Amino acid sequence: MKQLKLVVIALVLSISETNAQSYLSPEPVDAGSNEVSEFLLGNWREQKNMDAGQTFQVFKNPNVTGHINIVPGIGAMIPAILSTAGPYTYLSVYEAGGKERPEGYYIFRLEQKSNAEIRLVPLRQDLKKPEGETLKHFLANADTKDIDAEHALWFSHTFYQKKEPLDMTGREINITKKER
Repeated sequence: MKQLKLVVIALVLSISETNAQSYLSPEPVDAGSNEVSEFLLGNWREQKNMDAGQTFQVFKNPNVTGHINIVPGIGAMIPAILSTAGPYTYLSVYEAGGKERPEGYYIFRLEQKSNAEIRLVPLRQDLKKPEGETLKHFLANADTKDIDAEHALWFSHTFYQKKEPLDMTGREINITKKER
């Protein structure tokens, strides 16, 4: 019985660490009003302690404006939609749902900090959108401190990380030739 409780606690914690901490909407912010910029494509690593973050590949869907596909290091492809509402860019990540979770879109505010870093800020789970108002209109007029959750996910682009020059300030190696 004690092991079952531990397994349930571990499962709840793993679900709460992922998308489940963001607002779940039955529809995306819009159908894709933001063009996918080239900097967003490629391999991204979630920044966590001890470099333990998961790696994701981001691909552009060339058939539809604003649509991307996200492939986790080990996992299935996840469709997502980029939208503009007011001065901000939002990412609607599709969740297929199942027995325990409903189908819908997890909504994040996307911020480009540099060519090598992005930040995803989840919207509050208990977001109160006025009835009859579209999500896009609500987000365009809302104050970010009222709708943002208190945490964010940071990602770094693996290509730009590799382009940084190596630190060569270590000690010199003394190599001598062997006489024959």
